[in-house]
Parts: sequence; structure tokens; C-alpha cells
Amino acid sequence: MNSLIGKGDKKLFVDKYGPPDKQAALDGGDDVWEYRLNEQKFTSPTGYRFATFDLLRLSFKSGKLSGWSKTSEVK
Repeated sequence: MNSLIGKGDKKLFVDKYGPPDKQAALDGGDDVWEYRLNEQKFTSPTGYRFATFDLLRLSFKSGKLSGWSKTSEVK
């Protein structure tokens, strides 16, 4: 993903992952997009329901990828 910084545009990510699950426009024309990847839903033996997924966060400056992060989440 680091090789795409400054080169990858929004269309590239829409083609690869589809529309983002969340997006926000920041001041100065910057955008942040979030994708939930590999989401799995579980129910524990006690009936508690939760989901695990990887959260991919992409930052764009003037339409080009300027940064990214990926974390694992449990909700």
C-alpha cells in the first residue's frame, strides 16, 4: 500500500473494494475513507453477539492517497 501513496486515486480503491463504508470530507479538500474488511459475525455460547473485522482507513489529499492504516477490531 505504501507504493500507492501519492499515486493511487479514489477510483482505484472503489474498483478494488467498492464504495467506502464510511467517508468524511475534511478542510482543504482532504478526505478519509474507511472500509470494513474480512468481517465475521459470531454468537457466543451465552448469546452475546459480536463481529470481528479489519478496519482499513485511507486518507486522500487532492484525490490521491496520502496515508493509510489497518487495524483489527472487535465490536
